[in-house]
Amino acid sequence: MHKLTTLLKSIEADIFRNQRSKIKGGWRVRNLSLVLIAVLALAMLPVAAIADPGPYDPTMTGDGYDSTPDLIPTPNETGQTPDIHDAINLLLGTNIYTSNEMVDSFQVVNPHSYWYDLGGGGQSSAFMAIGLSAAATNSLGVYLPGSGVPGSIQNVISLSPGNGFLGAGTLANPFPGGINPYTTQNFGFALTSTYGASVNHWYSDPSLNPDGIDHMLAYDLSALAGQQYYVDLGSGPVLITLSSDTYLLTFEDLNLNDPMFDSDYNDTMFLVTRVAPIPEPVSMLLLGSGLLGLVGLRRKLS
Repeated sequence: MHKLTTLLKSIEADIFRNQRSKIKGGWRVRNLSLVLIAVLALAMLPVAAIADPGPYDPTMTGDGYDSTPDLIPTPNETGQTPDIHDAINLLLGTNIYTSNEMVDSFQVVNPHSYWYDLGGGGQSSAFMAIGLSAAATNSLGVYLPGSGVPGSIQNVISLSPGNGFLGAGTLANPFPGGINPYTTQNFGFALTSTYGASVNHWYSDPSLNPDGIDHMLAYDLSALAGQQYYVDLGSGPVLITLSSDTYLLTFEDLNLNDPMFDSDYNDTMFLVTRVAPIPEPVSMLLLGSGLLGLVGLRRKLS
């Protein structure tokens, strides 16, 4: 980002130094530069301004579960606990959030179908299960882009049906967890949900889901940076230090066409750290085109 800022300042200086002396009708150059800078600024805005995740069920898409509808799709509340706001209260050590709409500000509204690892080994991309409200047996796994079929999912955490928090993050009561196997590759999250003979796979990329909706929400909990939790990675508790790239992932495990579908997204909730969503391609295209235009203009003025 520092290099980008330096380039912008340099280009801007060149533009305004040369707009009168080297180009006839220099104000046109100034206007063009402002347009290009505006394009670049648009590209650098949070992607929420350009595109949202989803789609969801019609009520949630219209933010019908929120008493004061806004642009953030609030999940339903059915009385099953813990709910999403309960999990955020637990993790932040507070009790001020009493409804899902109160934690809308944490929700990641830019695309988060695919993710990348930021850890570089060791405790890289630690995942931990926080809570669930599920009659199904749910497992968190990861998969590679372009391979979103059940056989490609690498399971990381397996859970039994139940209701409640799954730990406290202490040595005596650690969260169950796992480590991302894809530390050098982009990946997606997948929830495998088994109920009797029925097995469903819900991908972070909603285009892979059989009902066509988004089954995963993400909440930005960067405020937890530096917080430490004990996580059982399979051979006993390990102390994990959270980074500023920490998210709560919450899943809806029922098909949209299931009569029991409730759009509450608290069926299974996981905390993940040292990972981040891959930026949305349209914004990256805008960023690239803005930079190319500015660089081209700079060369013309030279």
